Amino acid sequence: MKEGIFPLLALILLLSSLYCTPTNSTAASSPTFDKYTIKVSLVDENRSLVGYVVLEHYNKHPVAFDRLYFHVYPNAPVFRATGGSLIVKKVLVDGVPARYSITGEDGTILEVSLPKELPPRGSVLVNISFETRVPYREDRLGYYLGVYALGHWYPILAVYDERGWNLDPYYDEGESFYFECAYYTVEIEVPRGYIVAATGVLESVEDRGNTVTYRWVTPLPVREFACSVSPNYKVITKTVDLNGRTVKVYSYYLEGHETAGEIALEAAAKSIKVFSELFGPYVYPELRVAEVHGWFGGMEYPMYVMITSRLYRPEYRELLELVVSHEVAHNWWYGMVGNHEGLEPFMDEAFAEYSDTLYFEAVYGEAKFREVFDRYVRRPYYRFLERRGRDYPLHFSVFDFQGDSYAYFNVIYNKGALVLHMLRYVMGDEKFFSLLKRIQNNYRFGVIRLVDFRREAEAVYGASLRWFFDSWIYGSGIPHYRVEAEARPIGLMYEVSLEVINEGKPVVAPVPVRVNTRLASLTVVVWVNGTRGSKTCLIPFEPVSVVVDPDDVIPGEDYWGEIPVKLRLFSRVQDEVALMSLIALLTVVNAVYERRSQSSEHIARGMPGNGDREHKRQVSSVSQEGV
Repeated sequence: MKEGIFPLLALILLLSSLYCTPTNSTAASSPTFDKYTIKVSLVDENRSLVGYVVLEHYNKHPVAFDRLYFHVYPNAPVFRATGGSLIVKKVLVDGVPARYSITGEDGTILEVSLPKELPPRGSVLVNISFETRVPYREDRLGYYLGVYALGHWYPILAVYDERGWNLDPYYDEGESFYFECAYYTVEIEVPRGYIVAATGVLESVEDRGNTVTYRWVTPLPVREFACSVSPNYKVITKTVDLNGRTVKVYSYYLEGHETAGEIALEAAAKSIKVFSELFGPYVYPELRVAEVHGWFGGMEYPMYVMITSRLYRPEYRELLELVVSHEVAHNWWYGMVGNHEGLEPFMDEAFAEYSDTLYFEAVYGEAKFREVFDRYVRRPYYRFLERRGRDYPLHFSVFDFQGDSYAYFNVIYNKGALVLHMLRYVMGDEKFFSLLKRIQNNYRFGVIRLVDFRREAEAVYGASLRWFFDSWIYGSGIPHYRVEAEARPIGLMYEVSLEVINEGKPVVAPVPVRVNTRLASLTVVVWVNGTRGSKTCLIPFEPVSVVVDPDDVIPGEDYWGEIPVKLRLFSRVQDEVALMSLIALLTVVNAVYERRSQSSEHIARGMPGNGDREHKRQVSSVSQEGV
């Protein structure tokens, strides 16, 4: 499809849409989700996408709008530096030319003035003709070594919420994206021989001689549309059965990466099955995993994920599997349940990071989970703390890290996963996974915030979790625990007194202490409200040693290992008093007994004759009865 054809197609589509859909409708049956129709042609000679996007937008808010805002991320300075841009050629609103301007602190906002006000529950049709120049770089938007990675390449509507219009700048080292779900129909014309991997379901492929047009549709709402294009892709597929419903998984890889392509395919297929069981069903019919050239490990999009070519090597087999499962998990955390990735990255990245370790637990067992969790989550975070000497709260936005990607990754990803693992320990497996399923059910195709997460967690837990959120989400710094223990025998039991001391950041936490006895081990939970906590309990075996937080479920390194239990008999004053009282009582009882014995003997000696015979008869009678 050539550039000159687009104005005619745009006019036909616009007239059709106007005829079928009343503008400024106030009908109660107005659809909830917007609709995007995109038609573009990939011009290989200058690495550009030329075409238009038509947005059918419904105003769900109780306020009227006189303008709309779109993100045009290719204009970000990082892309402009390597040849990227998005040029807006024309904007029509309900068929009428509209004024527009490029604005925003980094030039990534398109402001469109509406010819007339858009009332609540009204609708409007916006047609934007544009050209996107793809930068030459290894990135989520970039061309490199024969592969186009096309993320955030078209104008996409900004979100209006309680903050107003969210017009945050593009963030390079992390994500600042925030979109609402919509339906997409996308036609991409590419040179003949090029293969397209994309969000959605491939509805048709039309051969036009020198070009081929791929038509993609989304059967359910998605947050955005992304794709990759290359003449070098090889494709393999696998079908996953989800209790009678099938999902088709595709793996797109480059020449020479056949083995890694199969690993990526298997990991994606297993991830869909595992996460559907743990979180709730994957609702889409297809998923694609595509190899691209990127500085990142992977990048998430609905029904489609990018994986960097660097991981398609034999030595990175485990890491490839980890990254694929992480990005697939984003289809639950960011995709089906959305969030503002810029303001509250914990709500997607921490969940996806913990999810990829849950994948290893489900597929390979608990021992492998511990190994992977320690290698990729716990140890990197502790190394970060050692090197930096400081911590950050999990409620921080990506902008709060001020470009410090090392801190951002270790806090939001790794500390976030550690804290979610702690929440699982606090709630127990049944309630924790019930919470994740509840979130997927209640917020599907919507947006969740931190305050919503706390409310849902408390509803499932059945008690306040303010201590948890105050200390571990909104607070920073980690504790370092040590334990002291002593025991004393009480009858056939042992009374164990535990004292847990926090020598790090004062936080509230239920700290597990393992008590090792001569026959078995048991775990006692000690609530530490800031700096210390204590607990006394009875156990049936003699304690030998104790270990504080042996599985490190409370974030923070504890170096003490096994601590011997001090065994005492009567070390306390009250115990000594009790012992002396018992001895005195026994002495008195013994003295009384001796006096009574002496008195009985004296009486017996003083009563000879008949009395003695009577006594003998009684003894004889008892003996006979006994016989």
